[in-house]
Amino acid sequence: MTKPIRVFVLLGILASLAAPARAQTASTADTMAAYEALRAFLLDGGSATVSNLRLTRDRAEMTFTGTFHFTTPVLGRVTGAVFVGQGRFRAEPPPSLFERQNLQRLLNTESFESDFTTAVLRFTDDSADLIGAAQRGGPAAPRALQELAAQFGTRMVKETGANPASRLLFGAYPYPILRAAFHPFGFGQSFASMLVVPNIDSATKNTYRFLSHEASHQWWGNVVGWRSYRDQWLSEGFAVYSGILYRSPWASIPTCGCCPRRRQRRNSRSGFITSRVAPNGAPRRARRPRPVTGCFSVEHPVGLFGDGPRSGYETGLNTGPTARPLSE
Repeated sequence: MTKPIRVFVLLGILASLAAPARAQTASTADTMAAYEALRAFLLDGGSATVSNLRLTRDRAEMTFTGTFHFTTPVLGRVTGAVFVGQGRFRAEPPPSLFERQNLQRLLNTESFESDFTTAVLRFTDDSADLIGAAQRGGPAAPRALQELAAQFGTRMVKETGANPASRLLFGAYPYPILRAAFHPFGFGQSFASMLVVPNIDSATKNTYRFLSHEASHQWWGNVVGWRSYRDQWLSEGFAVYSGILYRSPWASIPTCGCCPRRRQRRNSRSGFITSRVAPNGAPRRARRPRPVTGCFSVEHPVGLFGDGPRSGYETGLNTGPTARPLSE
């Protein structure tokens, strides 16, 4: 049975079934520019016309007859396209009985098929090379297709909590599998290929920020380790920064205090961020910030996980943006 589905649902499946990407590399000065280019998703990279082009990813098969409009390469790679024409999507029934039952419950069918006339794709593998074999230059894509591309990131964030631009910038997940354990308490942690997810019965928008922080530990702290236990705060700082970067498409400021400006304001009151002006506007003597090497030691192990100016989370978050201009 063919079951019509929303094109956007199809897009989410395309993203989840994509093969692992090669890790992106760039200088520090180019990183944010690349991130903004990925988020902008401008269709000014030419087009390609295809006939009965078939792509197979995992259990999914996609057939296209029409035109792809591509993005300009970012960090040397084409990362997306918008298709217009006649397309068909089919996914074989999942092998798991539980997944088949979920599919039946959600779509009232055991097969997953859909015809579509437009589709937005983000590439994390060699799909752009396969599709773009007949790519040619030309004017930018029609306005309607550019608007469709511009809505993609916002809709993904709103409907699924995913940030495709951050995913493309980070590159491939470093392990062959990822497991998660869910529990109702307010504590979470990340190990290699394993996430302990908190507050699953009362999740809020900030849960996504926390999950992105913990998921980034698959890189910071596992793939990228530290030289000694005194350097563990670096991993926490990078993870906090990564979580904020992932959450950046949301317009509202998180209420958890993890926004850099909010943390800087809070830290300034405790002397970590030097300031020449008191909250009431009167001048005051700047206080010396504490050394980052003192944020964690065997004498004070709580320093890494505590809340305050000596916390590794606080120190790492503020040290990263401060040190970045020195390397540009």
